[in-house]
Amino acid sequence: MVIASICVALIIIIGTVDTFGRAVMNSPLMGAVELTESLLATTIFLALPHAQRHAQHVVVDIIVHSFSTRWQLIAFFFALVLTFLSFLLLAIEAVDGAHSAWLASEVSAGYVPVPIWLAKLLSAAGLIIAVLETARQIVWTILWPKDALSHRGAASAEAVHLEQD
Repeated sequence: MVIASICVALIIIIGTVDTFGRAVMNSPLMGAVELTESLLATTIFLALPHAQRHAQHVVVDIIVHSFSTRWQLIAFFFALVLTFLSFLLLAIEAVDGAHSAWLASEVSAGYVPVPIWLAKLLSAAGLIIAVLETARQIVWTILWPKDALSHRGAASAEAVHLEQD
């Protein structure tokens, strides 16, 4: 998450310097768009494991809250398995893309050659960590089902109410 935060700060700095250079000195920052694109992709994929761990994804759970505890657990487990499979497929492709980009020393086609392989490598790393975190959550849900529901995180300030089956 620290690297993702640094990337956000760099995006802000690059945007500020580019805007200032363009408006005041009529000289934009060369490579600003390419750098920002790479940093944005890196930020998103490196923040995924944190969002997964703290259940900060957007969730529409208006119907699930009316389920019994058992059905809430089943729905939660099913969502975790689908999330795991999605992250796994993305990670496999990201690792393949990062490896290919690294072997080719892929850089952007702009005026300033920005290393694309680095953004792809960091994005793949974020996805791998997200896969591992989701696997941890699946194991936790199997071993401690009641705790899994109470620790899944809530998007709102209200506590998760667990009915006794």
